[in-house]
Amino acid sequence: MSHVKEQENSASDAFNAQSSKFDAITTSNPMEVLYRDIVRKHVLSFASRGQNMLELNCGTGLDAVFFAENGLIIHATDNADGMLEQTVLKIKSKNLENKISTQKCSFNELDKINAGKQFDQVFSNFGGLNCAEDMHQVVKQLDPLLNKKAMVHFVLIAPVCLWELAAAFKGRFKYAIRRLSKKGAHSHLEGHYFTTYYYSASYIKKSFGQNYEMLQIRSLGCFLPPTFKEHFPKKWPNLFGFLKKIELSVNTLWPFNRIGDLYIITLKKTA
Repeated sequence: MSHVKEQENSASDAFNAQSSKFDAITTSNPMEVLYRDIVRKHVLSFASRGQNMLELNCGTGLDAVFFAENGLIIHATDNADGMLEQTVLKIKSKNLENKISTQKCSFNELDKINAGKQFDQVFSNFGGLNCAEDMHQVVKQLDPLLNKKAMVHFVLIAPVCLWELAAAFKGRFKYAIRRLSKKGAHSHLEGHYFTTYYYSASYIKKSFGQNYEMLQIRSLGCFLPPTFKEHFPKKWPNLFGFLKKIELSVNTLWPFNRIGDLYIITLKKTA
């Protein structure tokens, strides 16, 4: 088995193991709820009703359902069977069979997408693509699937997070700089281990090349705490409100838009 396939399978096993409780975890975390809301509003500001969207790493279908209910036609893909099973359950419960189609597909094998159409929007949320060891390969296979003037929205785990760097002051040096490694960092979920790779916005733009224009970069968790600080808003509500006000006023401005727990990068295909 190739190293890339082994990494892909390890990540899929981890998310399979979490699929049955993923919704409970993410919807009870106020940081994830806030960031998901920011992401959704961001994407909708670039989208139009009736457009076709390809979602990579759709998870349990939370975003697919949201965008379908807001007028988009979704082809939701994931490589974890458990996640897709949860997505299908949502589709049926909300009678969205004519709005959302699903396919088991790895981001390393996008040439297998069988939707029978090209897409106006492509979306991947909350660092799903940080499991990709070769982003150039992902982009190379993605490009033929996109219409001219298509929009790309990737939400990626950022390589520089001030909240993690601050751990160095507590003597946790290895943890503080883990995102800076070009070889990625070991991650674990539900007892499964895989590698997370941290891509800068500049690297993503370079991967897409000259036929894509970068429209916007927006940070999530520059001043606000990262998603793993889920108790912060309740523990320090006034400070949280203050940090939220600052973040929302500067999170599209350089250099703040490149520093955080996550960032959204939106590009437009021009040729």
